[in-house]
Amino acid sequence: MERRERKGTWAIILGMTLLLAQWLGPDLGFGAVGEEFPILTGPEHTWSPAVAFDPASQRYLVVYEGPWGLLLNANGTPIGPSFQIGTCCGGGWPAVAYDSVNRRFLVVWHWWGNDFIKGQLVNPDGTLSGGEILIASGAAPGEKQRPSVAFDSTSQRFLVAWQYDNSGAGNDADIWGQMVNADGSLMGANFSIATGPDSQWSPSVAADPSNGRFLAVYQGCCDQPGVRGQLVNNNGTLFGTSLTISPDCCGWRGEGPGLAYDSVNRRFLVAWSTGWGDNAGRTIIKGQLANADGSPFGPAFSLSSVPGKQSDDRGPRLAFDPTGQRFLVAWWNTFSNNLYGQLVNTNGSLAGINAPLSTAPDTQDVPSTAYDSANKRFLVAWGDHRNGNPDVYGIILTGLPVKPCAALLLNQDNFRIGDPLKLDVRVLTPPQTPPGGGNWKFEAAIWLKTPAVPPGNLTSLLDMAGSNSVGLPASLDQTFNFLNLSLPPMPTGSYEFGLRINNIITREELCMGSKPFNVLP
Repeated sequence: MERRERKGTWAIILGMTLLLAQWLGPDLGFGAVGEEFPILTGPEHTWSPAVAFDPASQRYLVVYEGPWGLLLNANGTPIGPSFQIGTCCGGGWPAVAYDSVNRRFLVVWHWWGNDFIKGQLVNPDGTLSGGEILIASGAAPGEKQRPSVAFDSTSQRFLVAWQYDNSGAGNDADIWGQMVNADGSLMGANFSIATGPDSQWSPSVAADPSNGRFLAVYQGCCDQPGVRGQLVNNNGTLFGTSLTISPDCCGWRGEGPGLAYDSVNRRFLVAWSTGWGDNAGRTIIKGQLANADGSPFGPAFSLSSVPGKQSDDRGPRLAFDPTGQRFLVAWWNTFSNNLYGQLVNTNGSLAGINAPLSTAPDTQDVPSTAYDSANKRFLVAWGDHRNGNPDVYGIILTGLPVKPCAALLLNQDNFRIGDPLKLDVRVLTPPQTPPGGGNWKFEAAIWLKTPAVPPGNLTSLLDMAGSNSVGLPASLDQTFNFLNLSLPPMPTGSYEFGLRINNIITREELCMGSKPFNVLP
C-alpha cells in the first residue's frame, strides 16, 4: 500500500488515522445481462416509452408516443419492425398492461386532437385486436391526460385511470377512471376516483387480484397534499375513502408516484419524488409499503442517495419479482441526466445499494419497468438522447451483483472543526465465486477533493495496486469503517470523498463513486 499527498493540497490529512479494512468500490448492485442496448433509434420522436411482458410468448411490448409499438424477445432483440397502434398521429403518454388470461395487451393513450383517452387491444404477434376504444371522450370539457392501466386476472378487467383537468371547482384537476372488459368493451361509465377543491395529478394504478381490487395513487395538492391513494373494486366502485400514503409533497407533479404489487405478501410498494425541505429544489425518491387495505406497512424510507449537492431524482417506476421477492425501482436524475435503480426487499429494506443503470452522454429519462417471469429478470426501458434524437434504450437486469460494489457512507453532510467525522464503506460482492474460484480481487483508490485550485485540489488517501490488491469472499454484504476522527483545522468550503476500483489485470475501471460534504465556519 502506498500513501501519497500531492504538493499544493491543504494539509488536512494530518491527524487522520486511516483504518484500512477489506473493502472495495461503489456502484452497480444489479447483474446486467449484456450492455444497455438501443430499442428504437432514428429521426422520429420516440417519447415516453412504456413496457409490459407476455410470459406465455416470452416477449415484451414496448410502446411510445404516436402511439406505436415494438415487440422484443426476452433477450431484447426486436421481433419485426415497429407498428402503428393509433390510427392518427398525436397520441401521448402511452401506457400498457398485459391480460394474462386472454393473452393480449391493452395500450391506452391521450389523444392530443380532442383530449380523449383512447385504447387498443394488441395481440402477442403485434396485430391489433378489434378497433380503437374510446375510453373517455370530449363530451365533458377539460383535458384528459397521463393515463395509467392495470389488469385484474380475477375479474378479467382493466382499470384505466387518468388526470382530468378542469373537471373540478376552480378549473382544477381530478382523477377519473373507467373499467374495461377483456374484449375492449366498457363496463359502466367514467367515474371519479379522487376529487376535491384543489388538484390531484398524475395517477398510477396496480391490481390486487387476491382481493379483487386496484390501488390508484396520485399526487394531491393544497387541501389534500402529499401522496394519496384510493382503492377501487374490480366492478368500478370505490373501496373505502381516500388514503394518505405520505404527507410528502411530490418533487415534480409531471411525474407523480409509481407503484407495484407484491403478489406473494399481498402488499403494494409506492414510490415518489419529494424535496429535502432545504429550499434548494433538491429531491430524492422515497417509498412506502401499503397493505392490501391501504394501511401502511412500516414507516416510509429513502430509496435514492443521501442528500447532496446534485440530488434531483424524479419519476420512479416499479416492477416486482415474485421469485426473488424483490421490487426494482428505477428513476432519473436531472442533475446528472442519468438513470438509477434500487432493489427493495418485501419488508422495505434495501437490497444492495442504489446505482446507475445508464450513464451515457446527454440525457436518460422517463424509465419504464417490467418483470420477465419466465426468465426471472427485469427490463428497464427509457428515453435516451445520446444520439441527438429522442431514442429508446433498454437494459436487462437479473437483480444479482455481477461484480464487487460498494457505497461511501458519511455520518453527516456539514461539519465544523472538531466535529466527529466517520467515513464507512458498505461492501457487496456477487453471490457466486469468481472464475477460477477463491476471493474477488481488485485494486482500489480513495481520495479527497478539496476547494483548492487544480491541480492542488486532490489528496490521495489510499492508493492500492498490483500485489497490494484487495480480496473478498463471495456473498459479502458488510460495512467497514475507513475513517473515524475529529475534523482537523481546514478551510471552509465544499469537499468530496471519492473512490474507484479497477480490475487488477486489465486496470479497467469497474466502478466509481463520491460523497460530498461541507466544512462550515
